[in-house]
Amino acid sequence: MDSNIFESDSSLMPASSTSKLVRSDGPYDCKVCGAPSSGELFGVQSCRACGAFFRRTVAEKKKYKCMHEKRREITSEIRNFCRKCRFEKCLEAGMKEEKVQLVRDRNRNIISSIAAPKRTRPNPPNRPILDRLMEGYKMYVTAHKSIFAAMFPELTFSDAVPMVEIPIYEKIKLDKALLPNIYVMLRDFFWPYMRMESEDKKDLTMIFMQRFIQMDRAYLTSVHFPEEADDRLANSHNHFIRYKNIKFSDREDDVDIREAFTPYGKRLKRMSQKMKRLRLDVTEMIGVLGVINNDEVYNRTDCEKALEERDQLLKELHNYCQKKTLPDADIRFGQMFLLNRDVELAALTFTECVYLGIVTDDGYKGKIDQLRDLMGRM
Repeated sequence: MDSNIFESDSSLMPASSTSKLVRSDGPYDCKVCGAPSSGELFGVQSCRACGAFFRRTVAEKKKYKCMHEKRREITSEIRNFCRKCRFEKCLEAGMKEEKVQLVRDRNRNIISSIAAPKRTRPNPPNRPILDRLMEGYKMYVTAHKSIFAAMFPELTFSDAVPMVEIPIYEKIKLDKALLPNIYVMLRDFFWPYMRMESEDKKDLTMIFMQRFIQMDRAYLTSVHFPEEADDRLANSHNHFIRYKNIKFSDREDDVDIREAFTPYGKRLKRMSQKMKRLRLDVTEMIGVLGVINNDEVYNRTDCEKALEERDQLLKELHNYCQKKTLPDADIRFGQMFLLNRDVELAALTFTECVYLGIVTDDGYKGKIDQLRDLMGRM
């Protein structure tokens, strides 16, 4: 789901002022919507989203109709409001239709809702989408436990403590082994209905991973360490960290880097407390993530199947929540999606803390570089 799904923009402008308006806030901004530019695409500085939109429109010869009398300005926040106006802004900004390579686009991975590749698991008729997502999550959890057991056999054989604390440097090795499993879960269960071009695929994969990791940690923390005063954060069903005294390694001189991650720990703990108050269960957590993911896919690729899945998943999740017979079920249903903002803030804070860790400790930087290299090859 787009980060602005709960925000609205009511800035309506006369047709005369917007029909010729082209965004150009800076030399390196998208000339269509004003977002940061990804470089020159089809003759003008453009973000990836607008460039991909223009390419699909031309390559697939799409025709749009404006339902709003061309009164809506195209910005990065509302660029999907009207496709007709957005395409006209692309042309006004200087994008050249002749620069779109039609033959190549027909033969490559154009966004499509046609039959999924053989590796995917398409939904059988009448099978709930929520069940498919939960199947993918359960496979990920199983893979996580297996990898953890292989990497830390001495901890696995210890039956005295159900969860253990492991140093961050060891956790990064575990994360590196788990990244492919997160990607497989995303590919085969969260978007089995589509194929996409490499740029869209990379962006959407990164966004999904960031959101999934934060939601999963917050949910597991709400289950295993529900008390607000407890500084433990669950990274899985097997291990945790203490955000007030993070153990990075066996060294005693890593105090500076420990403090760098305190803001993130507080942010994640607050989110886990919200999940606790909502009495969120794992099915609801995965359902919310699925809705957010489908909305993000649709906003970036215009894939109609993603929109259909989002709407169907909303119905399934609403019915699931109603069956729990908790007080104010409809209000609670809406509050679950407000967690999206907490997820975004947690991901942003985590990124900032990682940066502080990189500039503070060379050893940490080296391990993060290894993770980045792996993610760059996905």
